[in-house]
Amino acid sequence: MTLSRFSLSFINALFITTALLALMYSLIRSQEPALTFPEKNLPLDWVEPRQDSPVEVELAKPKPPKLIDPAPKIIKPIDEKPIAIIEEQIAIPIFSGPPVIDIKGGDGQLNLAFAVPPSYPVRMASRGIEGYVVVAFSVSASGTVFDPYVVEAEPNNGFNKAALEAIKRFKYQPRTVAGKGVATDGQFYKFVFELE
Repeated sequence: MTLSRFSLSFINALFITTALLALMYSLIRSQEPALTFPEKNLPLDWVEPRQDSPVEVELAKPKPPKLIDPAPKIIKPIDEKPIAIIEEQIAIPIFSGPPVIDIKGGDGQLNLAFAVPPSYPVRMASRGIEGYVVVAFSVSASGTVFDPYVVEAEPNNGFNKAALEAIKRFKYQPRTVAGKGVATDGQFYKFVFELE
């Protein structure tokens, strides 16, 4: 039975192959027109590339900014004797309550309205270390302190953090120009840390 299936399949494959070969032969021998190509090559035209003209770019000029408030006069620290200016400030005693100062200053002056004493660092107090910190800062038009940084400190890092935290809580009566408060730069304050 297997032999008969194999022979039947072989006969069918032989018949189909012969039929396909006969079909291909007849297609090759048919008299259909063949594809022809022109013998001459077409001439090529060379065109020079067009040169680009230079591009000119005009930038719009920005308008000058308008001043809303008059610019405050910047107070620069004196390089010769900065200690003399700093020593004129009031040193806050460490163990007293926060002083409130009554202000009746004139127009144009910067006056301290509220001061907070710094907390004495426990690490420095336990070692019996005393010192001072000079802080530079700016006062905004509303009287709050901003951009504080340490100018001088003795010892170098022991009291810096406490002094910076305290100066941020200070309140000032801002300088006024034409009745309006203006920001003031270049202010200094000296914190003295002493043990009783």
